[in-house]
Amino acid sequence: MIAARIAVTVALLAVARSVIPAENISCQAFTAFEINRAKRIWTEDQKRAATPVLMPPISLSERLGHDPNRFASGLPHAFSMTTLAGSTFPVQLSDKTTPPFESVGKLFFTDLSGARDWCTASFTEDPHVLMTAAHCVRSSRGFFIDLYFTRAYAFGGGENFSITRAATLDEWVTSAKPARYDVAFLMTKDPATVPQLTFASILVSQWTAVGYPYQVILNGYPTVYDGSTMIHADGNAAPANVTPKGMILMTKVPLGKGTSGGPFIPPAVAGGIGKSVLTVASNLGLSPNQLVGPVFGKRAKELFDHVKAGCPRN
Repeated sequence: MIAARIAVTVALLAVARSVIPAENISCQAFTAFEINRAKRIWTEDQKRAATPVLMPPISLSERLGHDPNRFASGLPHAFSMTTLAGSTFPVQLSDKTTPPFESVGKLFFTDLSGARDWCTASFTEDPHVLMTAAHCVRSSRGFFIDLYFTRAYAFGGGENFSITRAATLDEWVTSAKPARYDVAFLMTKDPATVPQLTFASILVSQWTAVGYPYQVILNGYPTVYDGSTMIHADGNAAPANVTPKGMILMTKVPLGKGTSGGPFIPPAVAGGIGKSVLTVASNLGLSPNQLVGPVFGKRAKELFDHVKAGCPRN
């Protein structure tokens, strides 16, 4: 009965809400009622009861394509491939009080079926803008509700932020190869209180995936973390000849459901983990130890700028 009432509420709110138009961008503006409702819903008990979002596998059509020149053009910054010797990091708990992990947190929401779920998100470039995966904020039928972000969530702690807007690229719904568009930006009511991540200006061959996985696979066996704390793992960039077009494929990262929307962070050139973000985890690769994320190209930059400006109407 409760689930049915939630589903009905979701349907009614989906009809009433305002989608702000832009050039092939969908931006959902949440009402004051919805924002306050999310704040009331997401008590610590509800956060602990939420379920991790399954990371979708990349489609067969996207697996078959690769793009040797995927880093050559169309990026918001001038990228170059650099190998950093010795930049390896084991799977480990993240120190949520230090950069870059202090910018990352857990994103909670109610999906269109009424289920309450979680993904990973992070502050980036602008103190009011969060980055996550598109499948963490909507389905092909519409946007989710009750979005609520807890920065540096760990065992019940963290700093809470209300979400006022969520935006995705229309291609994520309409394209036959949606994974390369699986990115979303959200606007928070209050600004970040810590330095946010910046978009990477250098592409390295190793980087670190950060997220809130339900479990990690180590030596073929699952280790359950229950999404109660932040985890990070070192990974390697896959060769261009096996990487789907418009995507970045990271290998050797045993993170799974709950990690969706988490950032890929390059190691700092001087050593150690950097403070920039390359992309977000959006899909599983060919194995559970592979994560795929979209290259942040022109369309992603347009989406970020639109949200940063408050999703202005055309």
